[in-house]
Amino acid sequence: MFYFYVAPEDYRKIMFVLKDRSDKRNETLAEYYLRTYNHLVPSDVEFWEYDESTKNAEKLAFNT
Repeated sequence: MFYFYVAPEDYRKIMFVLKDRSDKRNETLAEYYLRTYNHLVPSDVEFWEYDESTKNAEKLAFNT
């Protein structure tokens, strides 16, 4: 996340991750990260998940 903080403001900042669902929880790895480390994520960063099985990417919404 530090690199997103120091990147120029006019850059589009995207964290693109592979969708991985936990067996223990009903959430993906990116959802877990956003839930637990939301305070570290700059407000202008977009989180996208890519699902290999469906070949789709979706933007995750999160509160900052």
